[in-house]
Amino acid sequence: MSNTEEKFLAYNKSNKNSLLFPVLNGRIGAAEWLKSGIDKHRNGDLPGAIADYSQAIRLYSRYPQAWYNRGLAQDSRGDYDAALADYEEAIRLNPQDGDAYYSRGRIRKRRGDLAGALADYNAALERNPNHRSVYNSLGVLHHSRNELEAAVDYYTRAIATDSHYALAYSNRAEAYFALGDYDRALVDFQKAQELDETKPKFLGGLAVTHHALRQFEQALEFWRQLLQLNERYRDAEWVGREFNWSNLLVEAVRKVIALL
Repeated sequence: MSNTEEKFLAYNKSNKNSLLFPVLNGRIGAAEWLKSGIDKHRNGDLPGAIADYSQAIRLYSRYPQAWYNRGLAQDSRGDYDAALADYEEAIRLNPQDGDAYYSRGRIRKRRGDLAGALADYNAALERNPNHRSVYNSLGVLHHSRNELEAAVDYYTRAIATDSHYALAYSNRAEAYFALGDYDRALVDFQKAQELDETKPKFLGGLAVTHHALRQFEQALEFWRQLLQLNERYRDAEWVGREFNWSNLLVEAVRKVIALL
């Protein structure tokens, strides 16, 4: 599940009662279009969802949930300009919506506007101090600046908010690896793998960390599991792109592959 999909599901679970808002203002049709859009969105029909959200907005232009959900759908399609415009309108209509700030922040980071992303993430936390994804994204932002201790701190806060957050464990493991703290990196990669056995990236993390600890047989064992999934795991550059890994980790992958 992508980050945007996760946000969509969480947002519409927590805001299900807000569908009634337009009804109270005599806008029954807008609520029905929003509900239809959410159903299509949940089933992966993004064009259909966008069309339905647009109908809801046409009937009731001050409908922040419709603007935000349409932004998420645009985001999932890679239309970041349209998504950004929708998030900004959702924020204008409902300045207390931390999710909209967070989503806008992610687009700003994608565009290299780290200061803007940081401001939006902090605004999201002011409105929802238990937002695990915001803490994780703050960790990623600091990690991208090579501010590794700060990254570890934010990943740890994400885990404190949700102890079953596999991605935060994996991200913290990568930060520990970059710090040369391989023992802690191994513990976190093991926890990530325990929580979600479906992610090849976690197997890769276990392999490179065992190698860094000079536990070569264990490293090969995990890497052979990856090769059973796809022979392309023999290509370190491909692995780096697939896992979105730093040059440091890609070099670690080369060392494991050299043992095969």
